[in-house]
This record gives sequence, structure tokens and C-alpha cells, in this order.
Amino acid sequence: MQNRIGVVDIGRQKVIYYRLKDFLFQSEKRLPFQTNCCAVAENGNILWNNIGYDSNQMGDNYFVLTDSAFQILGTAVEKQFKSGYASGDSRNVYTFQGKTYAYSPFDLSVWEIGDSIMDKSIQLELDNHTAPPYSFLMEKSNGGQNPYFKALEESDYVSYYTIREFADYCSVLYIVNNERFAGFYDKRTQSSYLYTVEQLGKMFKVGEMNYLVSGSFDEYSVFPLETSSLLEKKSDGFSFNKDLDILLQDVSPEDNQILMCIRMR
Repeated sequence: MQNRIGVVDIGRQKVIYYRLKDFLFQSEKRLPFQTNCCAVAENGNILWNNIGYDSNQMGDNYFVLTDSAFQILGTAVEKQFKSGYASGDSRNVYTFQGKTYAYSPFDLSVWEIGDSIMDKSIQLELDNHTAPPYSFLMEKSNGGQNPYFKALEESDYVSYYTIREFADYCSVLYIVNNERFAGFYDKRTQSSYLYTVEQLGKMFKVGEMNYLVSGSFDEYSVFPLETSSLLEKKSDGFSFNKDLDILLQDVSPEDNQILMCIRMR
């Protein structure tokens, strides 16, 4: 496995393996369920998200645990609300410190899922922002039969969220009533610090934050800043963070995004 790379073909529901040194095709293996994301645990087992909605145990759960040969070991986290109109973060399983974790679209919880474990690792508290209740989803979707996302994104419930976990904290980006928020959850004190994306941009003096995405680097959350937007603000006399102002002296509007790295102390 160390000498090859596996790519999930979402359309055909199979994993295609290529030789790592030259990316030549080696083999392929079909998956017994529908997925678009996975995470590999330290012991080699794989946690997958399950995007199928069949009327069986597989379709009734958000996540599937398999061994390295894709033999199913178990399923986890029941889908109370089932709809073919998917929403939420498509990359909602991840590996952290050798263990596999996952979060579903409407729960605001992080689950540790392993061989014989399914424990709620983190329960996010986002001030007065909550996940949509089952009754709301059923009403707006006509029992799961119709599109519901427009009603959800215009509501006062969390319509989307994505999580990055670190040793001492988690960062969460989320949307409520079409407004974007960034939150930081201190795992040591179980305290949350929540900001609109606009507030966060002003706090760090970086102008506009145009993206609701983040990556990670060591213990840092990474946020992209659009170079052309930054240069427009600079020409308008905006007072930037000193380090960012220095970077803007040597960039053009066509350059790649500048990456802002944030961590919780």
C-alpha cells in the first residue's frame, strides 16, 4: 500500500489504484456502498461516509467502517432524516492522531468511530445557533421528497458547517441565514469563540475573507485571502495587518491567494 495511491471514483463507486512512482494504473476494486470520502485509521481500517439512501442498515447510517479489503465491519450514526437531496460538508470524515472521526450534516457532533467504538467526541455549542430539527426538515422537504435547502439556508438554523480538528482546539466554519461564521472550540476548557467572517477579517486586519473554506497546517487553521480583493482595498487606503501589508507590496491581482494561518493559544 505504501507504493501505491488509491483514488475514489465517485461516479462508478470504486477505488482505482495507481503506482506511486509513475502513476501507472495497477488495479481497481468496487465498493459495496455509495461514498465520496474516506479516512484511514492507524490500524489500516477505513471509515467512509455513506451517501446512499437504501432502505436497509447500510442506507440508514451515515458512516461505514471497513477493513483494508473493504469488508464491512459496521455502520454508525443513524440517518433520522433521509433525503436524496444531499447537503452538508462532503468531506466529513477525517483522521486525527491515528483515529477516525466523522460528523453528520444535522447533528453538530463529532464522533470517534473505530472497531468497537462509537463515542461522541465533541458536541459543538454555537451560541444560539442550532442544527435544524427533524420536524423542520421533514416539513420543508415534504417528507424528504422535495428540495429543502433554500428554506434551510434562509432559516435561523445552521445550514452548513465544516470542521478542522487540532490538538487543543477545533475550528468550525458555518452558515446561518446566508451569513458566514467562524468558530473556535477550545477542547481544554470546552469554550467556544464565535465570529462572523466579517468580524474575523476586521479583527486580523486582513480586509475581506471571501471564502468559507479552511485547511490545516501543523496546529494552524488556514484561510485563503483573494489577492485581487486585497489589492483593491489597499488602493482604497485600507490599513492592513503589518505582515500582510508587506506581502502585498510584491503581488499582482493575477497571483495565487495569500494564506492566513490562525491558531488558538
